[in-house]
Amino acid sequence: MKWLFLFLGLLANAGASVLIKVGVNRNFLPEPSLTGLMEILKNWPLLLGIFLYGIAFLLYVVSLSKLPLNVVHPAMTAGSIVLVGTAAFFGFHERFALTTIFGFAFILIGVFLTCLNN
Repeated sequence: MKWLFLFLGLLANAGASVLIKVGVNRNFLPEPSLTGLMEILKNWPLLLGIFLYGIAFLLYVVSLSKLPLNVVHPAMTAGSIVLVGTAAFFGFHERFALTTIFGFAFILIGVFLTCLNN
């Protein structure tokens, strides 16, 4: 169960980043006014991304109460890097160099080795 909280937190964190990117890709440049605030409140991907960051934080806290910090933080950070990078490639058609793919592989190997004995 402790790993489920970490995994769900990771998904929420990466999902929040992707949704905020979707929200700001919609010609998003709010004015510092009531009209600008209304634009933010109508931007559902942005609001959902902010909400998911809150959920990710709560799941991070729960994960920290059940697993060591030296496991939770690297897994959450590195896992988010790989998930967001993969979403950027498939969802936003951002290009990857071969070194990026190797970097992701090394990140995943490092997280796996970090979590192995916990």
